[in-house]
Amino acid sequence: MRTAASPREAAPPQVCALWTDLLARLSLAAVASRQAQTHLQLHALGLRRTGTVANILVRELAAAQRMAASAGVQVQPLALQRRVGELAQPEALLGHLHGLAAAYQRIEQGSGLPPDGPLLRWLAGRQRVHRVQIEAIEQLTGPLQ
Repeated sequence: MRTAASPREAAPPQVCALWTDLLARLSLAAVASRQAQTHLQLHALGLRRTGTVANILVRELAAAQRMAASAGVQVQPLALQRRVGELAQPEALLGHLHGLAAAYQRIEQGSGLPPDGPLLRWLAGRQRVHRVQIEAIEQLTGPLQ
């Protein structure tokens, strides 16, 4: 079982790929959260300040970048750009939230972090947040097809 890597200890390539996927999905979710259709859905859910969602996702992206670095993951800009390109497609925020929750779960399961460590708790917490967001949106719009 791995512990959080020191800045000099590089994470395995498969772990770097998981973090790259997560950061790409966070970037795309932040963009999707600024779309007019998303603002309408969020307003229908009762959220008055719909721009807050984008701000939260941008802060989450920054936090995820810090967490990746603390885990010894050096996400390569070209790899991140390539992954964004692979994932980029017109998609509602709900689809991006599903992808984020799954990405957090894959990192939890594939990183080999200690079960009681702060990074694993952060990952699990972010996954729970996105699952709750999914449930709230699906109550309004129905499940993702």
